[in-house]
Amino acid sequence: MYTKVPSGCKLAICGCSYATDFDRYEGTNKNEAKYKESTMTNEDLWCNRFTGQASLDNFSRGGASNYDIYMQIKMALRYNCNYILVFWTNTNRFNAFWKDGHPAIVPLSKNEQDYRKKYFSPYFQKFFSYLLVMDATRLLEFVDHKYFLHAGNDFPREIMKHPDVNKFHPAQLDYPTHSRTSPNHLNEKGQAIVNEKLNLYL
Repeated sequence: MYTKVPSGCKLAICGCSYATDFDRYEGTNKNEAKYKESTMTNEDLWCNRFTGQASLDNFSRGGASNYDIYMQIKMALRYNCNYILVFWTNTNRFNAFWKDGHPAIVPLSKNEQDYRKKYFSPYFQKFFSYLLVMDATRLLEFVDHKYFLHAGNDFPREIMKHPDVNKFHPAQLDYPTHSRTSPNHLNEKGQAIVNEKLNLYL
């Protein structure tokens, strides 16, 4: 199953681990050992099964918060991509600002609990996610784009009713379609379902 996109477009994918492939991981020993057990290759993953595009750039990465995904969108624009698919995470996704150069991914740290206690607010994260999505809409005003949101998450109604928003996200597929050895958490059946669903929305 392939997903058809406009002929000759410069396609970009932005998102978290559910939109990644094997190449999007920088190869920790843990991941390398796990993925060696996989029966799939990059060519089997939904994010690499598009047809019609002139090019495909995947900016997604595992653990990405909505802030990170927002920055991926800006990167896609710098690459002059003109057809951008954005897979937003939950509004409550943790956006931590540590000093180690990773402003969007929460690293393992003995100070994490202290950070959560002092600074983390679910209300702020939802509001921050709302601002990110709305500003991304402004940035993408003159670029063809589609947003994909988990049908069960709690983005504001204003966003959920936006014409470029689709209430579908790979993360909402049932667990029989999941795989622990796949970088995007889905087995062969799950990959096919995502491509099939995207054909309905694009």
